[in-house]
Amino acid sequence: MLARMVRAYALCAALVASAPSCTDLYSVATHGFAVPTTATRNATGSLVGNQLRIALDFQAHNPNDYPLTVTSVDYDVHVQEQPAFSGTQPGVSVGEHADGELRLSGAIPRNAPALANLTPGQRAPFVLSGTIHLDTPAGVAVDVEFSMGGTFVVPGPNPNER
Repeated sequence: MLARMVRAYALCAALVASAPSCTDLYSVATHGFAVPTTATRNATGSLVGNQLRIALDFQAHNPNDYPLTVTSVDYDVHVQEQPAFSGTQPGVSVGEHADGELRLSGAIPRNAPALANLTPGQRAPFVLSGTIHLDTPAGVAVDVEFSMGGTFVVPGPNPNER
């Protein structure tokens, strides 16, 4: 009997600890939910073996009066309107009125159609699109779709590989 009561108390304590705070719920109810905005801050390309590696510094801005948790980001990258790579990146916690930063990257084989006609030293266009998966303080999961474009400088051949 005592063991059952201890388990019941432990279960109640776990439920209370996992519930969102009243302050967060009040903030969501009072201020509503504003959709986070996204941007790429930097895009770089580097040659690694027979692949072009592209790294994108991705930023999600939380305009809300309460923190959000980005649980993950699913993304697709197109270069010159051709599919280049895709992936899933684990998320970050983003405070109220703050930015969360993630580095999204992928490798493209040199002979891929996305890399056809690229000139070293020139800028190449890319489009980054996908879905941000969020957990709100109210315990509601929200998916936010995004799409944005940018450019990166096409790297020249590595002199050590010649």
